[in-house]
Amino acid sequence: MPPPLDSSQRFHKPIRLAKQHYLGPRAYFLTLCTHDRIPYFRSSRIAKWLVESLQQTAIQHSFTLRAYCLMPDHLHTSFPIRAMDGLRNSPAR
Repeated sequence: MPPPLDSSQRFHKPIRLAKQHYLGPRAYFLTLCTHDRIPYFRSSRIAKWLVESLQQTAIQHSFTLRAYCLMPDHLHTSFPIRAMDGLRNSPAR
């Protein structure tokens, strides 16, 4: 019989990579989903706002938005970042 599980043991993979994976030139692929998968992006007004906001953010933080695919309830994006400088003022680090 296996020993009982210790409550401090993790049962899932860490969601962050090691620090060195966030430095230097990298290409990122990001998917964002709406809350409860509600199809907010069916609204052309909301979709236009999101795309414009994404483009403005890319300019402000010095990265190129290589591609995006906006679906009714989620967004796929692909973008390269040349150096950490592009993320220096970013809220999530």
